[in-house]
Amino acid sequence: MIKYNDLLRAKVALANARQNREKARAGVNIAVSHLNILLDFGIEKKIEVEDISKITLTDHDLLSLTNIAMEYRPVFKVLRLGLKNLEKRIALEKSAYYPKVALIGCYERQGDNFAASNNDFSNDYNASISLQASWIFFDSGKTKSKISTISKDYKALLSKIKGIKDRVKLEIKTAF
Repeated sequence: MIKYNDLLRAKVALANARQNREKARAGVNIAVSHLNILLDFGIEKKIEVEDISKITLTDHDLLSLTNIAMEYRPVFKVLRLGLKNLEKRIALEKSAYYPKVALIGCYERQGDNFAASNNDFSNDYNASISLQASWIFFDSGKTKSKISTISKDYKALLSKIKGIKDRVKLEIKTAF
């Protein structure tokens, strides 16, 4: 009786193993179908999976990978441009502390024909040059307030960049 029970257990284990094998095959087929969808192939296209154990790994250190990510990630390029933009805005707002000077030139011709060469009542050509200077001595702190606002935006962007750098470092360390 014990031998018969052992035989039945072995047959049940064999049947379970066959059933698990079929489930695994079905899982592989579904995974291949998902891959085909991602690759925009037909859902029933046969794909051969290549063994990647032949790929040679190169030695990288964590610091060099982090530096590469900080340099080439598009988000950092955009944030660096944002910093430069804010620096230029601060410089532009600081220029309100200094006088503004403008040189204005004008040349005109007046006449009764197309070439404006015939004028009986005044000069047929006129030229003028003028120099204009303006300086605002008191603007009730408006310029200082604008510079302060932009400086706070600059510091906030620096803080945001630091947070993103930390997250990228963590991503790289996790992947490494």
